[in-house]
Amino acid sequence: MWRLFNMDEWLCEDHPEEEMGHDGCDGAGIPKEAQMFMLVMQRRNAIQKYNNCKWLYEDMIYGLVKRIEELENAT
Repeated sequence: MWRLFNMDEWLCEDHPEEEMGHDGCDGAGIPKEAQMFMLVMQRRNAIQKYNNCKWLYEDMIYGLVKRIEELENAT
């Protein structure tokens, strides 16, 4: 049970590559054993965020292209 309270073995939940409490970050602590899992989750979330942005911008560009075509046909 002592291991659960050893703060040297804890990492930041928001930044799993850093120790808990780094640079005044208030991210919750996770055990060092969970580092790989948290890094995988961080990577998965970054990929999902990239894909969401990519789809958003593709939709915006498609909408602009359609609007330009409408304006060209109107004149």
